[in-house]
Amino acid sequence: MKLNLIQKSDEAFAKEKLDTYYEGSLLPAEKKQYLTNLKSSHGPYMGIEGADGKPHYLMDAASQIATLGLGFNPSVFLGPAHYLESWTNENHTQVARELRASFEAFLKRKTGWKKLHTTFCNSGAEANEIALGYCYRNRKNKNAKKVLAFEGSFHGRMLVSLQATWNPSKREPFLFPNFEAVFCDYPELHDDNTNLELPTGWQELWDNATNRDFSTPKEWKKDESLSLEIEALLKVRDELLKGEIFAIIVEPMQCEGGDRYSSNRFHTALILMAKSFGVGVIHDEVQTGFHLGKEFFWHRTLDMKNADGSQLNPDYVVCAKKAQIGIVISHADEVKLSGAAEEYSMVSMIRGYFHAVALDQSQESILKLEEKSRQRLEKLIKKHSKHIARPRLMGMSFAFDLLDQEKVADFIAARFDHGLLYYPAGAKTLRFRLNTAFTDKDLDFLFERLDQIVSSVLGGNKAELVSSVETNFRAPENLYKWHEALVKARLELLFKGSVSEDPIKYASTILTSSDGIEGAELIELTRDNFSKFKDDIEAIQKEVYEPSRQTPLEVFETSVNDGLGVGLLLVKENKIEAMAISGKVGNFPKERILRRDPSFEDEKTLYMVDCTVRPGHQGKGLGRQIKSALNLVAMGKAKNKIVGRNRDRMAAAMLSINLGLGAREKFYVPEDYPDFEEYRDVFYYTNDLTWNEDELRLDNGITSPLTARELTQEYLIEQLPFLTNKVCLSNFVSLRYLDHFKELFSQLPKELQHGYSASGQSECVDKISKSMFVAEKETGRTRHKMISFKGHYFGLGSFMSRSLSKKEDGYFPVEHLDSPNKENWKEVLKQIETAANPDEILAIWLEPLPQNLLEPLPLEFLKELRTLCTQKKINLVYNETASSMYRFDASTFCAGSNNEIKPDAGFIFMGAQAAMVFANEENFLAKPLMMISTWDGDEFSFASFTKALENINADPKAYQKIRNDFSNKIHDLVNKQHATTAKLHNGVGVIEGNLPHSLSRILTPLGSGRYKLLPSYGAMKKFLENN
Repeated sequence: MKLNLIQKSDEAFAKEKLDTYYEGSLLPAEKKQYLTNLKSSHGPYMGIEGADGKPHYLMDAASQIATLGLGFNPSVFLGPAHYLESWTNENHTQVARELRASFEAFLKRKTGWKKLHTTFCNSGAEANEIALGYCYRNRKNKNAKKVLAFEGSFHGRMLVSLQATWNPSKREPFLFPNFEAVFCDYPELHDDNTNLELPTGWQELWDNATNRDFSTPKEWKKDESLSLEIEALLKVRDELLKGEIFAIIVEPMQCEGGDRYSSNRFHTALILMAKSFGVGVIHDEVQTGFHLGKEFFWHRTLDMKNADGSQLNPDYVVCAKKAQIGIVISHADEVKLSGAAEEYSMVSMIRGYFHAVALDQSQESILKLEEKSRQRLEKLIKKHSKHIARPRLMGMSFAFDLLDQEKVADFIAARFDHGLLYYPAGAKTLRFRLNTAFTDKDLDFLFERLDQIVSSVLGGNKAELVSSVETNFRAPENLYKWHEALVKARLELLFKGSVSEDPIKYASTILTSSDGIEGAELIELTRDNFSKFKDDIEAIQKEVYEPSRQTPLEVFETSVNDGLGVGLLLVKENKIEAMAISGKVGNFPKERILRRDPSFEDEKTLYMVDCTVRPGHQGKGLGRQIKSALNLVAMGKAKNKIVGRNRDRMAAAMLSINLGLGAREKFYVPEDYPDFEEYRDVFYYTNDLTWNEDELRLDNGITSPLTARELTQEYLIEQLPFLTNKVCLSNFVSLRYLDHFKELFSQLPKELQHGYSASGQSECVDKISKSMFVAEKETGRTRHKMISFKGHYFGLGSFMSRSLSKKEDGYFPVEHLDSPNKENWKEVLKQIETAANPDEILAIWLEPLPQNLLEPLPLEFLKELRTLCTQKKINLVYNETASSMYRFDASTFCAGSNNEIKPDAGFIFMGAQAAMVFANEENFLAKPLMMISTWDGDEFSFASFTKALENINADPKAYQKIRNDFSNKIHDLVNKQHATTAKLHNGVGVIEGNLPHSLSRILTPLGSGRYKLLPSYGAMKKFLENN
């Protein structure tokens, strides 16, 4: 198929639109000047809004900087759409717990660890800060305050992860005195051969690095690379001996630093030495994890061993990018041990899990992609050896260096002219991140364009530009038709109990309009017509499968005989072209595993017997379509779920189809197939066909702003492309995102309508802190100390947010004062006057409505504090997470909307992976790319919050009435209980005392018989309907 590439007019079109949002410094002028069209994107090609109203395309050879391992709009990424938890961000349901358990079980198989626990968060930088925080909490030397990192490293843009990032241009503007990281040399290899021979006694030597008589054999230094590694390791040892290091953080391959490879030998010694000193080691696999390389985890490629031959592991592994969320993988349950609170997006977690399984199943394809890329890369290097050198490649990553590093900027500037997206790394490296959607045609186009860019930019020749590209046929329109139909059916079943359209007719319309099968007929297989088709069913089995994999004809007959199964045949000219057949699960007691399934006796649970496509149609998506049709028809017949078995690797295509329809692992059984094939394990999956409305919660109005009852078919369809594709909002945005950004900021006073998007509370804290630091430097001052209040919450995902939230988690200098209330606010104000030394205090941080106390701060106190901060020239910062949505004051969106108490900066966490930072002009850092993170939030999450806000603003009087009725109802219930009180303010507050279990179980216990009440608008409505 032919795709039209981006044009200069598209850039001009986007620039004109973007400039309207840059006016008045609403946000920094830093976005790429192209607007995304995600629904039209596919494979390696990102859809761009064309000036002519049609989508044009850009080959993303960075795969949104290593986030999209399967490319744009793979069917697997639509799987999360089939979970109600994705739309409501509920993580407490049974299904949510099962999904997480399956994800963790998968990660445990891939790490090979005996015990594995996870901490979920919203970004790679936050995951690194959490892992570093665990190292700090568990540190052996309680005086240790420094992180050891390596030259060339990149660990994120939050405060401590940024201190541990080598690039001076990124790090130095935000240096925090006395908290700088220690940097050691990174022993970079010259090529991509990472697994080197270990000298005899290597492990034993570094395991005894604390020995006073420690020394390395002289003969080891004869080898150049080994000598570099020893030199680097000895410098690390010198730093460890000082007792100041609480964590070592290292990338198994430095990506931002220039795709710098390091060896198994180095990492083995580093971990053994750190263990001997009792210092935790974090492997930062934010970019390398989830199959960037040959193995699922890059560090597993290194095959590190202890001296006794047992597996050697880092203390923590950190992932993000292709994981779709931030993940800290640990050996101990650090969440439980530290009391950490997780903040993450359910839809991103589910997408990350499905992504992980699909990538693992694609290992053979990834290795083939590596080989094909290597051939083309070596040919390119050979042709242009005067200009480029040092090719290195592993898995889906490759890079090369420019011999003249002064030309890097020119090389980058040429990318869009050729319809490409790629990035520099280090001083002279060009890096590329492929994905499994790259075909031979796509690779040819990429390297042909690179050839032209090298010839023109470095060789001085005239570039031959092209306006289009030929690629394999993909059908995102067809994909969306199916999933729009499926989610609409789910919503109808949830609220109406049936689907409105005839599923077979609807499925037939989509199927028979597809290329290559025009004129075909979709027929339901029943006991009445089975004899008519049985010979052809047997024939297609023989044509497609070897004898050992053919399903006996009587199994098909059993599937349809009792009328409880669902079977579909796509027939053209009296010949079956594709079929999907299922039967009641209880009809198949001889199938392995089925009896273990609690649904075995359920007459509305189907077992997937077969899904087969004739060879002439394979590879065109027909298997996906016929299986989608079966799911849709099963919904129409009020079936509960579909279960089935997919063999590891050998049924990878079918497993991907099932993941795309929302299937999840129920059981993973090793050695299930008693044969001699290489892969004998089986995934036993379950695929729910109906949504069960979330259990009512009255405590999660922040994390889940939308309830199921607020979902509409139109909203689901509009959101699908953004649920499916996670892009880097720091680089590329859509007009829809910009409109939502502007709408949200319009709720604030004009003076605070400057800001940034973010992923969560901790990232907001660090962005505000960084922006204030820079503003301080411009005035010649260097204040860094903060004031916060006991019980006020700012997140736990970074050192600064932890320091503000909990005194016992302090790392940065923060003084914690009593939280002001109606009784003590004057006394607290005196404490502030004493503590607020204008030469030391940079900012006072507070929550106008503390999300864990839920008692609003007195307005009089906030007025006095605002005056005090102005007089002393100390910044006042609000966390408006709980106080937004008219919860602080019924007449204003948030506390800061009141000019008398307006802060200098603040933020609002909107649930899932969305937050907004706002600031006055003095504290707004408008310089492009200074405040970005890779994701900067998530468009799907922003839209969810915007929808919730629009529901309130559409009829403020109705909202106020619901809230008043809800508060009255709660008071009525509480007054009936013995020794129970409720302090409510605008529908939120704390209940204290005895409560019936039916109410206490939908609230968050705060301890000492206190319960948190913080419902969303939809939850209040539902509660009133139920009571």
